[in-house]
Amino acid sequence: MAFHRRNTWVSAAIAAAILFAAVVAYSLMRPGEGPETDLSAAATGAKAQGATTGPSGAGSGGPPTVNLSDSQLGSVKVEPAGEREFPIEKESVGSIDFNQEMTVQVFTPYQGRIVGLFAKVGDDVRKGQTLFTIDSPDLLQAESTLIAAAGVLEFTTRNLARLRELYKTRAVSQKDMEQVASDQQTAEGALRAARDSVRLFGKTDAEIDRIIAERKADPILVVPSPITGRITARRVNAFPDRTFDGRISTIGSMVDPTTRRVLVRSEVQNPRDELRSGMFAIFVIRTGAPVRSVAVPLDGVVREGDGTMTVWVTADRRRFTKRTVKVGQQRDGYRQILDGVQPGELVATEGAVFLSNALATASR
Repeated sequence: MAFHRRNTWVSAAIAAAILFAAVVAYSLMRPGEGPETDLSAAATGAKAQGATTGPSGAGSGGPPTVNLSDSQLGSVKVEPAGEREFPIEKESVGSIDFNQEMTVQVFTPYQGRIVGLFAKVGDDVRKGQTLFTIDSPDLLQAESTLIAAAGVLEFTTRNLARLRELYKTRAVSQKDMEQVASDQQTAEGALRAARDSVRLFGKTDAEIDRIIAERKADPILVVPSPITGRITARRVNAFPDRTFDGRISTIGSMVDPTTRRVLVRSEVQNPRDELRSGMFAIFVIRTGAPVRSVAVPLDGVVREGDGTMTVWVTADRRRFTKRTVKVGQQRDGYRQILDGVQPGELVATEGAVFLSNALATASR
C-alpha cells in the first residue's frame, strides 16, 4: 500500500516478498518555499508492551542487552552464524519516488496469512487505523500457552486452599502444604510470563483477560497505520517464493533520453504458462562468481526504525546483546552479513523481533 497528496509513482519493477503498506505523511507548501519535503520512519513490528526483560548497562552507554527468563527462552532459537555463498549480482531498479523522509513502509511484523485488507490505494488513513490483519501461528501458540498457564494456576490455587483447610486439622503435613504453595507460586509466574508474551503481539490486557475467560485463542493479529497519511501503493507478489532463471539475449545500444535507461532483454522459460504479458518483475543480473560470506536467517535480522539492521548475539543463550550489522544480499531465506558478526558466533536465528519488542517495552 502507499499514500501521498501531490506526487506520482513511476516504477520499473514492482514485486514484494510480502504485502506491505507505505503510508505517506504530507504537508502544504507555503509561498516562497521549495517542493515539499517528507518525514520518514520504518514500522517493522507491532508495539510491544509489558516485557519482563530489559536492557542492561543503559546508564553506562553499553550495548542494549536483554536477559530472558526460563519461560521466554522458548521464543528464541539460537544457532552459530555460518557461511554461505552469495552470487555477485546487480539489481535493476529505477523509479521516480516519493521523498523517503516522509514515507513509512508497514510490513507484517510476524509470519502468517493475510486475512483482511482494510485500505485501498488513495484512501486517507488515521494513525492507529487498521490496515490489514494476519492469521498468525506465532500468536496462536502464545495464546495457547496463556490458556494452559491460566488453567494450571486455577488448579494449584484450588489445591492450595483445600490443603490449608486440611492442615488446620493436621490432616496433611506441613511439607505437603509448602510444596503445593510452591507449585502455586510457580504457576503464577508462568501465567505472568504467558501474558507478557501475548502482550508483545499488541493484545491489550482486556483482550488477554477475555482469552483466558473464554478459553479461546484468537490468532488474528491487527496491523495498524503508524502515522496519518494516504495509501499510495499496495503490493502482493504473484509468486513470492519463485525464481525464474533467464539468460540475457540483448543489450541496447543507446540510452533512453527520458528514463536514462538501457534496454536489456532476457529469455525466460515459461513451460507452465505462469508468466503473463504485462506482469511486473524484479530481476537481478549476475555479474561475477559467488562469494562466501557470513549469513543469518531472515528471521534473525531486524530492520530498526532508523533503517539500520541489527542482530542479537549471545554467549550463554540467555543474555542477548543487540548489534548493528552491515547487510548485503538476500538469498534462499538468508541475509548476507558483510560486517558485524563473525562465523561461529551464537545469534538468534528466530525470535529477533521478540527480543527487540522486549527491549523496547522494558525501556519505556
